[in-house]
Amino acid sequence: LTYDGDIELQGVSYRYPTQEQGSTSAVPLLNLRIPAGEMVCFPLSHMQMDVHQLGIHTLFKVISGELLPVSGKVLLPSRWRCIYVPVVPILFDGTLMYNLTFSDRAKSRAIVWSVCRALGMSPYLVEHDDFDVGSDGCCLKFSDRVIISITRALMHDVDLLLISSALDVLGEARATKVLRYLSHYTQQRGLPQERLPRTVRHRKTV
Repeated sequence: LTYDGDIELQGVSYRYPTQEQGSTSAVPLLNLRIPAGEMVCFPLSHMQMDVHQLGIHTLFKVISGELLPVSGKVLLPSRWRCIYVPVVPILFDGTLMYNLTFSDRAKSRAIVWSVCRALGMSPYLVEHDDFDVGSDGCCLKFSDRVIISITRALMHDVDLLLISSALDVLGEARATKVLRYLSHYTQQRGLPQERLPRTVRHRKTV
C-alpha cells in the first residue's frame, strides 16, 4: 500500500543466477502501474499470469530494492521508506517494545498500543513493554510476530508496505481487520497524533 505517489514497473524481470537456462524467470516480464492510495493483492487477474509463474516474494524484493531487476525499471519516489514483511517475520532478542519500535522508549506508548490493539495483537501482550520475546521471538505466537512486524513498519512512517503471505496465518477475520486498518492508515496519510480508531468505514482495494 502507498498513500503518496505512484509505483510503476516498466518491463521488470528477474532470474536467479541458479535458475537453469530456459526455465521460467522468478519474475517474468512485468509492466504494472499502481496509483497512489491503492491496496493491491497479487497476483492480479489483469496480469494474465498463472499464479505459479509469478514469484511474489521475489517481486517484493525487487520493488523494495533488495534485488536488482535483470531488466526494466522500478519507478518510485527516492524519499520513500519501503518495508517488506516476509513470510517469516524478523524479530530480535529483547523486549516487546524494542521489537515494536527499535527503541525501549517509544515516542508515544498510547499510539503504539492502539495500533497493536487495532491490528489484533493477543490481549495478554498489550501494554507489556518489558515482555521478553525470546530468541527470534520464540516466546510469541506466529500471528503476533506478524502483527509486531506490521506495527513496527507503521511506527517508522512507512510509505510503501509490502506484505507477503504472512497474513495467511492470521485467519480470515484477523487478516481482514489488518487490511481495514492499513486502509485507514492510507486514508489518513500516516499515523495521527492521538489514539487511532479500530475500524474504518471505507476500504479501497484492487
